Amino acid sequence: MDDLERYAAQHLDKNAFDYFSSGSGDDVTLHENRQAFKRLILRPRMLRNVSHQDISVTVLGHKLSMPICVSPTAFQGMAHPDGELATVRECPIWFESSQFLRED
Repeated sequence: MDDLERYAAQHLDKNAFDYFSSGSGDDVTLHENRQAFKRLILRPRMLRNVSHQDISVTVLGHKLSMPICVSPTAFQGMAHPDGELATVRECPIWFESSQFLRED
């Protein structure tokens, strides 16, 4: 996460970076999220047969091909000219949970 934060600091203007890198209230959730990422351990496996791996997960009864979800974030236009519409275009989402229609 530190690499991503450094990249964001170099590519966003100061106001946008400050907004996206901060928390709300007393920053408890921000702190807990950082601690949770520090507890993750990635163990690379070399010379393994990976032709039949399944990384799918089921969330609220819906099977996802990979465990990646996009949470709502306000003011995405500070990070990209197309704002929220860029996220909708680039991320497969459940449209019934979106504020945008498929046609947008």
